[in-house]
Amino acid sequence: MPTSKSSLENTWLYHEIGRCHLEMHHAADARQYGERSLEAATEAGDELWQLNACVLIAQSHGLSLPPTLFISVMIGVPCCNIIFDSFVFTTPAWLG
Repeated sequence: MPTSKSSLENTWLYHEIGRCHLEMHHAADARQYGERSLEAATEAGDELWQLNACVLIAQSHGLSLPPTLFISVMIGVPCCNIIFDSFVFTTPAWLG
């Protein structure tokens, strides 16, 4: 962004824009800004913002995919391995 001063500021700005799109159920735009946020966070070397960006990307996928497909897609996304490696998954009862 032309008016921002650092990669970390870009990370935050892209994340907030992405969250707005997520709240409006604009999955593709939310995902796009999540990916931009992740790129900027990687450039800044900030692991917490990388995780925040990955969560936003995952949430944007969740808007447009059925739950079982969402989980299988997210396990294949490299940045989301941070999240999935920490948990043991069982199929929730509502997925049947």
